[in-house]
Amino acid sequence: MRRITTILGALAALTLVGCGGDVDETFTGSLESGDDLVPQDNSFVDTYTFDTKEGYSCTIDMTSTEFDTYLMLQGPDGGDLGQNDDVAAGNTNSQLTVVAPSSGTYTVSANSKTSGLTGAYSVHVVCAKAG
Repeated sequence: MRRITTILGALAALTLVGCGGDVDETFTGSLESGDDLVPQDNSFVDTYTFDTKEGYSCTIDMTSTEFDTYLMLQGPDGGDLGQNDDVAAGNTNSQLTVVAPSSGTYTVSANSKTSGLTGAYSVHVVCAKAG
C-alpha cells in the first residue's frame, strides 16, 4: 500500500463506463506540472474510474515512451487491489490483472515510478466475464 491509501479522497477522476461489466476503454494523458501529487513522494498522478461487475477479469495496461510508469488500482471499497511498476524485467511499462471482487466503480491511478517525471502515457482497461 505504498501510495494508494492517501490519494483516494484528494484526486478528481475521469469516468469510463462499461456496458454491464464489459469494459474496453483507452485513456491517453500526460503527467505534467500542476497535476495532482502522490503525498508520499510528490510524483504526478492522474486518476480515472470504470465500472464493472463481480467476477469480471480486468487487465489494465499503462505504457509510456517518456517515463517509467507506475500503475495502481483501488476497488469500490477503496482497498488496494494491486500496484505494478514494471511489467517484466527491462520493460518499464505497467500491467495489472485482477478479477473484480465486487460490482462497482474501480479507480486507476496513472503515475510515474519517480517524482518529477512528466510525459505522455496511455492506459488501456479491458474487463470481460471470466471463464
